[in-house]
Amino acid sequence: MYLLKQLPSDFIVREIPKIKIAESGRYLYLKITKKNKNTLDVVKQLAKLFHLPEKDIGFAGNKDKNAITEQVFSVKGGSKERVSSPEIPDLKIECLGFGTSPVTLGDLEGNEFEITIRNLEKEKIKTIQYIPNYFDEQRFASNNATIGKHLIKKEFAQALELMKYSQCTHHIETHKNDFEINTNKVIEDVCQRLSELSVERNSGAISARSSRSTERREIFPRNFRVHSKS
Repeated sequence: MYLLKQLPSDFIVREIPKIKIAESGRYLYLKITKKNKNTLDVVKQLAKLFHLPEKDIGFAGNKDKNAITEQVFSVKGGSKERVSSPEIPDLKIECLGFGTSPVTLGDLEGNEFEITIRNLEKEKIKTIQYIPNYFDEQRFASNNATIGKHLIKKEFAQALELMKYSQCTHHIETHKNDFEINTNKVIEDVCQRLSELSVERNSGAISARSSRSTERREIFPRNFRVHSKS
């Protein structure tokens, strides 16, 4: 039986960007080559490196973690000096230049793949020019259209019911406390976040001011209530 993705180097992805590079601009463009890291890991590391919020780091799409991938990121207000000698394991950063627009979802021409297949039996392999970009059951499940309709209607219970599959169901049946533990963790995270905010009522809605920032945001719906349960 053939084997895929036994090593990170067995699955190499190179993004084909469509950015317009200039000598100056509001956004710094970086080409990142990463190994054993997902795209959001890189976003967090770049945000830390440039002392920026994660929302100021742009990218065209998520790339695999268990692979060697190359993709372009934009950094709002970034400078080349910040990446002159960063020491980040399994991450190579190359400055491409500047531009006037951030890199956003889908902002690429395509991807090039270099895939190593191991343990192959003797057979004739055909040369191909491209692979269709296939989005269907492997990513969204067989009920994806119906699930989407339930989500739009805020019928979350029905959507979750359709998302169930054998592996997940078996895990929940054999790990009875997982849902309760995860729920408690969410509650702890929300309480921690609320403790960092000074909450006030403004024009009938609840807004908040972070203790670390002067930015005010309307973060809760008008009918938001907090109930304590012992």
